[in-house]
Amino acid sequence: MADLSALRDSGMEVDTLPDEGKAALDRLSQDEVDTLASIRSKLNEEPEVGGHLASSRAMAGDGGIIW
Repeated sequence: MADLSALRDSGMEVDTLPDEGKAALDRLSQDEVDTLASIRSKLNEEPEVGGHLASSRAMAGDGGIIW
C-alpha cells in the first residue's frame, strides 16, 4: 500500500471515500499516488490569467462595447 499523505496534502479527502474507493487507492503504486497528487495540486492552482479575467469582467459594465 502506498503512502497516501501526498493525496491528503493536495486536498483530496481520501479518508471519506467509500470502501470501493479506498480499495482502488490501495492498488496504486507510490508513483501513481504522487502523480495524482501532482495533478490535483495543479487543478487547485489559480489560473495564470485570473487577474486578466477579473479586470475584463470589471470593464464589461463600463458602457463600452467589447468585440
